[in-house]
Amino acid sequence: MTVDGLFTRLHAPTVGYHQSFYVEDSILDEDTGQHRWSDVSIRDHWVDGMTIAELVPEISTITEHRVVDTTQFGWNGAWQATDRLHFNFDAYRPRPSATPAARTPGSCRASRAATSAAWT
Repeated sequence: MTVDGLFTRLHAPTVGYHQSFYVEDSILDEDTGQHRWSDVSIRDHWVDGMTIAELVPEISTITEHRVVDTTQFGWNGAWQATDRLHFNFDAYRPRPSATPAARTPGSCRASRAATSAAWT
């Protein structure tokens, strides 16, 4: 009989970016009365076009700390019943766990215990 186990840790931070724009209306030139917004068109209560002067973009970096731990235990057994009959048994049990940032669809799937048996 053989019993074994393993432990793994995946530490994979994910880096993403967010982009936004400050679109506030203000008067750019007091003398001419020029506003930051011009040529605004509204259709069915939706703004569907405008000209914006001096748009201020902002980009920020977002880091999600992802950690996935996996523990697995296994057991293998063999039994020679007769000269012509031999049994093998193999079973393992994996247990993954992940931080909330790593629990995205497909990244951490819980597995059921698996067994196999063979005889010759």
